[in-house]
Amino acid sequence: MPTFIITTSVEKVSKMYGSKDILCNIYEIKKKTERPHRIAFVRYNTASTCGAESEAFRKLIEIGKIPKKYYNYSKCDWRSSGYYCSEVEDAGYRIYEVY
Repeated sequence: MPTFIITTSVEKVSKMYGSKDILCNIYEIKKKTERPHRIAFVRYNTASTCGAESEAFRKLIEIGKIPKKYYNYSKCDWRSSGYYCSEVEDAGYRIYEVY
Protein backbone atom coordinates (compact mmCIF):
# COMPACT_ATOMS: atom_id res chain seq x y z
CA MET A 1 0.00 0.00 0.00
CA PRO A 2 1.11 3.57 -0.57
CA THR A 3 3.09 5.70 1.81
CA PHE A 4 2.56 9.45 2.02
CA ILE A 5 4.67 12.20 3.56
CA ILE A 6 3.34 15.60 4.55
CA THR A 7 5.15 18.83 5.30
CA THR A 8 3.57 21.90 6.84
CA SER A 9 4.50 25.56 6.73
CA VAL A 10 2.88 28.59 8.32
CA GLU A 11 1.53 31.08 5.79
CA LYS A 12 0.01 33.63 8.15
CA VAL A 13 -0.48 34.16 11.89
CA SER A 14 -3.54 35.98 13.19
CA LYS A 15 -2.42 38.80 15.47
CA MET A 16 -5.80 38.98 17.14
CA TYR A 17 -6.59 35.31 17.78
CA GLY A 18 -3.22 33.54 17.46
CA SER A 19 -4.44 30.99 14.94
CA LYS A 20 -2.33 30.11 11.91
CA ASP A 21 -3.03 29.53 8.24
CA ILE A 22 -1.13 26.38 7.29
CA LEU A 23 -0.06 25.04 3.91
CA CYS A 24 0.30 21.27 3.93
CA ASN A 25 2.15 19.65 0.99
CA ILE A 26 1.42 15.99 0.35
CA TYR A 27 3.99 13.68 -1.23
CA GLU A 28 3.69 10.05 -2.30
CA ILE A 29 6.66 7.69 -2.08
CA LYS A 30 6.85 5.76 -5.34
CA LYS A 31 8.18 2.22 -4.91
CA LYS A 32 10.14 2.20 -8.17
CA THR A 33 12.16 5.35 -7.53
CA GLU A 34 11.81 5.51 -3.73
CA ARG A 35 11.55 9.28 -4.05
CA PRO A 36 8.76 11.54 -2.89
CA HIS A 37 6.54 13.05 -5.59
CA ARG A 38 4.30 16.00 -4.71
CA ILE A 39 0.73 15.05 -5.53
CA ALA A 40 -1.42 17.63 -3.72
CA PHE A 41 -1.64 20.35 -1.12
CA VAL A 42 -4.26 21.50 1.36
CA ARG A 43 -4.68 24.74 3.26
CA TYR A 44 -6.31 24.91 6.69
CA ASN A 45 -6.51 27.09 9.77
CA THR A 46 -5.44 25.88 13.20
CA ALA A 47 -8.53 27.46 14.79
CA SER A 48 -10.74 24.80 13.22
CA THR A 49 -8.88 21.67 12.18
CA CYS A 50 -8.58 17.99 12.93
CA GLY A 51 -4.79 18.05 12.46
CA ALA A 52 -2.37 17.88 9.55
CA GLU A 53 -2.55 14.11 9.07
CA SER A 54 -6.35 14.10 8.99
CA GLU A 55 -6.49 17.09 6.64
CA ALA A 56 -4.10 15.26 4.29
CA PHE A 57 -6.13 12.06 4.70
CA ARG A 58 -9.30 13.87 3.58
CA LYS A 59 -7.50 15.37 0.57
CA LEU A 60 -6.11 11.96 -0.44
CA ILE A 61 -9.63 10.55 -0.39
CA GLU A 62 -10.84 13.52 -2.44
CA ILE A 63 -8.24 12.97 -5.19
CA GLY A 64 -8.70 9.20 -5.20
CA LYS A 65 -5.40 8.03 -3.70
CA ILE A 66 -7.23 6.39 -0.78
CA PRO A 67 -10.62 4.67 -1.30
CA LYS A 68 -13.69 6.48 0.05
CA LYS A 69 -14.69 3.52 2.22
CA TYR A 70 -11.90 4.44 4.70
CA TYR A 71 -13.54 7.81 5.47
CA ASN A 72 -15.87 6.25 8.04
CA TYR A 73 -13.28 3.99 9.69
CA SER A 74 -12.65 6.58 12.41
CA LYS A 75 -16.30 6.98 13.38
CA CYS A 76 -16.97 5.89 16.96
CA ASP A 77 -18.74 7.21 20.05
CA TRP A 78 -16.07 9.85 20.74
CA ARG A 79 -14.76 10.67 17.22
CA SER A 80 -16.49 11.53 13.96
CA SER A 81 -15.70 10.42 10.41
CA GLY A 82 -12.73 11.67 8.41
CA TYR A 83 -9.90 11.30 10.90
CA TYR A 84 -6.68 9.48 10.11
CA CYS A 85 -6.60 6.66 12.66
CA SER A 86 -4.99 3.31 13.45
CA GLU A 87 -7.69 1.43 11.54
CA VAL A 88 -6.61 3.18 8.34
CA GLU A 89 -2.96 2.41 9.13
CA ASP A 90 -3.85 -1.25 9.67
CA ALA A 91 -5.40 -1.24 6.19
CA GLY A 92 -1.95 -0.31 4.83
CA TYR A 93 -2.15 3.44 4.22
CA ARG A 94 0.61 5.37 5.99
CA ILE A 95 0.84 9.14 6.43
CA TYR A 96 3.94 10.56 8.07
CA GLU A 97 4.51 14.20 8.95
CA VAL A 98 8.07 15.40 8.35
CA TYR A 99 9.30 18.43 10.28
